Amino acid sequence: MRFVAVTDTFDLGRMGGATRVLWETARALRRLGHETTIVGGGDDAGEETRERIVVRRARWRGRESGFRELRPFLREIGRLVEGAVRESRAAATWLHQPLSAGPALRAASRVGVPSVYVFHSPWPAEIAAEGRRGLRAALGRAVRSRVERAVVRGASRVVTLSRAMAGECASRHGIPADRIRVIPGGADPVRFAPPADREALRRELGVPSGATLLVAVRRLIPRTGIEDLLRAVAALRGEFPGLQVAVAGDGPLRESLAAAASSLGLGDAARLLGAVPEADLPRWYGAADLAVVPTRELEGFGLAAVEALACGTPTLATPVGGLPEILADLDPGLLAPGTGPSALTSGLRPWIARPEALATLRPRCAAYARERFTWDRAAAALVEVVESAVAEGKGRPA
Repeated sequence: MRFVAVTDTFDLGRMGGATRVLWETARALRRLGHETTIVGGGDDAGEETRERIVVRRARWRGRESGFRELRPFLREIGRLVEGAVRESRAAATWLHQPLSAGPALRAASRVGVPSVYVFHSPWPAEIAAEGRRGLRAALGRAVRSRVERAVVRGASRVVTLSRAMAGECASRHGIPADRIRVIPGGADPVRFAPPADREALRRELGVPSGATLLVAVRRLIPRTGIEDLLRAVAALRGEFPGLQVAVAGDGPLRESLAAAASSLGLGDAARLLGAVPEADLPRWYGAADLAVVPTRELEGFGLAAVEALACGTPTLATPVGGLPEILADLDPGLLAPGTGPSALTSGLRPWIARPEALATLRPRCAAYARERFTWDRAAAALVEVVESAVAEGKGRPA
């Protein structure tokens, strides 16, 4: 089977959650004998091939692009999608963001193939969670809501990565539950695996002997809760002097988080690593005693939690979005009682106090991730969704 995947921007050097889902699923589809062409925006228009997956780009730099560039970008996305579907004889389009999904839906309709839309999280809420206020922000959310609703209702099928997002999508856009399929994300079991020699890895990364290392891999924006984690670590340092935290990720809050760590007196106990190369993420997960996902709001799934578990590292998370669906069956104690510094402090304390419990849990974490969260499993489920849409002939007009 052949697919045409569509996204607003596609840049493997700046891989966010949606891009990772698209890319890893496309790689898994290829392993299962299917082909994917990816169409998306980029700094420059053109075509390249990565791991035998063709990537075609229209010029679009996201927020850096001006409004004048929007209409040409959308026209070009439609043209590229229609051309890719006809050329590859694709069975369906597979859409990942509402902006590019509109012209992609129309292109799919012209050539008579169904479209599967991946509802990662509500687009207007993502903007609100970044803290934008005022009339312009309110108008922006209203427009985004209308665009997203048109895409969700126009798609043949909708996929979410969690039951939480399935409920969010249905309630926001009024679509029947039988058009939504939950397909959890995964972790590459080759890249994300327990380290062969964890103590040697910790020494390489400069983790002091006897330290308890917490690791968080997050974009540095308010909703991801990194300041809450820093405050929780500061509150626990009196009880556990060897407690340290390393944060991998970049974003607009980097300077303010560095200032917060300093004002909390964390010193060398807090390491803001910045943007860590993809190849190094498993090293930090594997070296950690405990990974933390301290989200305040809007977590569509929680890839960081799954990747840490695959590395054999227990993961504590706030009970937001899809995170409970990942962790509750492994150990309910891995869910903090709420969000914010005090809830994280309460959730972390019993685990830090029992290092033997963390050590016992490590092999279970890796086995649990391998059993439940793999990209091959996600790809196979996507094929089933597309096959059902094709069989029912639901390539409906956008």
